[in-house]
Amino acid sequence: MDVPTLVVGTQRYRFDVDVEDLKRSIVDAVRNGGSFVTIISTAGRRTDLLITASTEARIEFAPPPEPESAGASGPETFRDDFDLDYGL
Repeated sequence: MDVPTLVVGTQRYRFDVDVEDLKRSIVDAVRNGGSFVTIISTAGRRTDLLITASTEARIEFAPPPEPESAGASGPETFRDDFDLDYGL
């Protein structure tokens, strides 16, 4: 099973965490004027990301391949964008 990828600016982080909890952590960081959000990568590496109101972040998922379209190019990705200003 593919795990989500958090994209912050030009940095990409693969992680295996509850996506809704991560979204709440990011929104809380913005709401509090900016703070660090900790993620643990699938390789076990801990990363503390500084999230501010101007941080551009998105979470990408690789959808499961469809049997008839599983070509050499691999699965396409889709994004789960969310507004960091939500709830401010």
